[in-house]
Amino acid sequence: MPAGAEMMQQLYRPLISKNQLHDIMKHIHEGDTELCSEIIETVMPAVAGQNNEYMKGMHEQNRLTSQFKQAQKLEVLGHIAGGIVHDFNNLLQVINGFTELELLSLSPDCELYNSLMQIKIACDRGKEFTNQLRLFTRQAKSELTPINLNRLIEETGNLLKGTLPPDITLRTRLRPGLSIIEADNSQLSRMLMNLCVNGRDAIEDTLNRDTSERFQKDGVILLETDNILLDSTEAMNHFNAKPGKYVLFSITDNGAGMPPEVLERLFEPFFTTKSDRSGTGLGLSVVYSIVQKHGGFIDVRSSVGEGSTFEVYLPAIEGDIQHGEEETVLPNLVKGRGTVLLVEDEKQVRDLAVSILKSCGYNLLVSENGRQALDIYEKHKDEIDLVILDVVMPGMGGLQCYRQLQNIDPQIRVLIITGFPNDRSTRKLLKEGAAAVIEKPFALDHFTRQIHLLIETSKDSPIL
Repeated sequence: MPAGAEMMQQLYRPLISKNQLHDIMKHIHEGDTELCSEIIETVMPAVAGQNNEYMKGMHEQNRLTSQFKQAQKLEVLGHIAGGIVHDFNNLLQVINGFTELELLSLSPDCELYNSLMQIKIACDRGKEFTNQLRLFTRQAKSELTPINLNRLIEETGNLLKGTLPPDITLRTRLRPGLSIIEADNSQLSRMLMNLCVNGRDAIEDTLNRDTSERFQKDGVILLETDNILLDSTEAMNHFNAKPGKYVLFSITDNGAGMPPEVLERLFEPFFTTKSDRSGTGLGLSVVYSIVQKHGGFIDVRSSVGEGSTFEVYLPAIEGDIQHGEEETVLPNLVKGRGTVLLVEDEKQVRDLAVSILKSCGYNLLVSENGRQALDIYEKHKDEIDLVILDVVMPGMGGLQCYRQLQNIDPQIRVLIITGFPNDRSTRKLLKEGAAAVIEKPFALDHFTRQIHLLIETSKDSPIL
């Protein structure tokens, strides 16, 4: 081939092959903007700036799409977790309830008393587990009060310092004059603790596994706060965010960071990277749910070798801090008098309630479903002082049963028992006139005290 012809062939040779083009399009579809930008700058430097802007916009769109898909997945898993909570709460109610009844009849010096106390302690731990699951389903009851997040971080940090190994340092950088947020103190404390524990575990795992020079230094967890004002443009960069004033809480660890496949599943319940099964995989899913429940949102930045930063945005409010008084709980069962209609489909929970109410001196009528309850109430409405009604029942649910009972007697007095005191059906029951709600699994003294109050007092106003 003549030299001139060979030169012309080189000049007109395609810049990239078909296979290379296929790979580039694949990376573009997956949002790999760094690789795509590098290619564009190499083969088309004149238009690199324009295309880089396009790539950045496409990457942002992919990021928001990923957040939306994650939210949809968590919503479905939340419904599944709700069913688990309902069944598990019933089991805990039976175990804990009969254990408490036996403890009331025994002396603390008895060997059996100590054994039963271990069962009760295990039940209390089970309650904490269902509380975390209930937070994930967003059906936990909240008590919102004005909170200074700086103060809560200082309190949580003091608790956490005692659990940190000597090679991990906790540091804070808190904004003076931080805005007030309205939140549930216990839920927010759990959120902070879960994020701190996650950072601690990430650093410990790195120090234990990685022997490279970069990770021979001590671990650091940094807690920061700031006041943030998001305009409409900035709010669009965060999924489900609204313009307005926010309090920003961020926690940064210098662990090994996370690869993209872990980031995609980070907030899924029961997902964990701990091979020794030391974690339940609920910590970060609970964090996500608490943040969502408080009208906020959360962003995560992490890459392998660069540590991780969690940024939590919570809506700011105008207001002062007020402290409420704690409720005094009576330690023993409260006896009473009168006739109670118990409506509960779960046999073991029903048997437990029967044992409790009989030991407290009440006359009992018992129904295992809504339709049977209607027949019983029709015959004995003049005798019945109180109806105890479960919300979730097969066939006729608690809400439908209550409405039918009201048709029979508009002055009916009903105590709701449910594992989800803040779900839609329970809220409707209270709005339509139910006197009170008790959350499963309930403590026996609280249960009997509420029954006593409802029967002995007038129903001028609901007891919540």
